[in-house]
Amino acid sequence: MSRKPKFKNDYVNTSLGPFPKEWKVVPLKDAVIYEKQSLDPQEYCDEKFEYYSIPAYSEHGKPIPEYGKEIRSTKLIVDKRTILFGKLNPRVPKVWHVISDTQKRRIASTEFIPLKSREGISYDKYLYYLAWSEFLLPKSQELVSGSTPSRQRVDVSAFLDVPVPLPPLPEQRAIANVLSTVRQAIEATDGVIAAARELKRLMMKHLFTYGTVPVHEADQVALKETEIGEIPEEWEVRKIGELADVNYGKGNPKSDGSVPVVGSGGIYDWTDEPLVNHPTIIIGRKGTAGRAWLMEDPSYPSDTTFYLDWKMEVDIKFLFNYLRLRPLSGEHAKTTIPSLTRPDLENKKVCYPPLLLQKTISDKISIVENKIMLEGKIKIALEGLFISLLHHLMTGKIKVNL
Repeated sequence: MSRKPKFKNDYVNTSLGPFPKEWKVVPLKDAVIYEKQSLDPQEYCDEKFEYYSIPAYSEHGKPIPEYGKEIRSTKLIVDKRTILFGKLNPRVPKVWHVISDTQKRRIASTEFIPLKSREGISYDKYLYYLAWSEFLLPKSQELVSGSTPSRQRVDVSAFLDVPVPLPPLPEQRAIANVLSTVRQAIEATDGVIAAARELKRLMMKHLFTYGTVPVHEADQVALKETEIGEIPEEWEVRKIGELADVNYGKGNPKSDGSVPVVGSGGIYDWTDEPLVNHPTIIIGRKGTAGRAWLMEDPSYPSDTTFYLDWKMEVDIKFLFNYLRLRPLSGEHAKTTIPSLTRPDLENKKVCYPPLLLQKTISDKISIVENKIMLEGKIKIALEGLFISLLHHLMTGKIKVNL
């Protein structure tokens, strides 16, 4: 890629602003083929389709295999390399690029607008990124009708009339390739984060059952059966009420400041008046009952939480990780909102290894947590790069080397 100087002869003014002179600005309908072919899956009860549904997009980002008899209404027939643009509630973006090599027939919800590239005019990957760009996504959110935001739908005719930039086909391919490279890096980072989180989960299960011995030596650890499961013989079982006083948080102060206020919704406000000056664990008692927050600096637990004042020596990170692995849920409460009582928390039993071992265990978990945090920062940087490139490449402010 290279930044190309904006000489008068290189750029021309258009209805969308200045673009390279070899680019065109056309209505979307001139760049795509919009055709709706449909079928009733109930007529093919025993056929398994690859189904692009709104729930599948939201939950998995992948189509689901589904038998026709399980699908209740007419669906779109979808070809490979189609772009599916969500027309229902476009304020929650839904754009799908159909790229799978399945042998099944592909069908999609009629809440998608199916768009295909025009041979010799547009490239499907470019259209996919164009759908996410400032030229289409925000515009679609204006071209809606419906009584409530969640039921609003994009006006398809108006959507197809939206003007869009259309570079020459080789440049479309080059732009899409650059953006795809960044998206692949983001997806790879997601994979690393997911793997690290799974490693952390498995590591915690091992550490809180066998201690710090290697996995291949776990069968050599002498275990004892307890009310919280098997633990090494030299470990103790303690109630939280033995380790700490369980205190109620207080009503929220309203002043701004540098001390976080923690409540059922998480960290949501700041104050100048810390209620707790020592490292503590704050546990939700209403709403997000059982959720734990590790607060190593001064904090203000709100009146929807409990906080701990220590009576015994404990590695706070060790106990916090144990409560994250095996939390109290509050779902047993006879109320509409999950809640915990102070006795619930005081009587919660936890494993209690020797103090030095507690610290060693929490240090091992921290190594993986630091990896997750680092990869999260890399992902944020890559997403920022993608947004910047999407704007600059789609406006011709950065030219790709062909």
